[in-house]
Amino acid sequence: MSDEEKKRLEEIKEKQSNRAKAISNLRAISIRIPLLIYGAEIGLDKDISVETLLMTK
Repeated sequence: MSDEEKKRLEEIKEKQSNRAKAISNLRAISIRIPLLIYGAEIGLDKDISVETLLMTK
């Protein structure tokens, strides 16, 4: 295997690793968003945004 092929293979492996990490992070976030909304003390007549979730206690 030439040096160029090794370098290309390493780049592909790194991109696959980055993709897997990004998917894992998005999955973790998507699981927690419904929990944030369920636990928020916001009336049903109000819109929910990131700001209102962060401001509720």
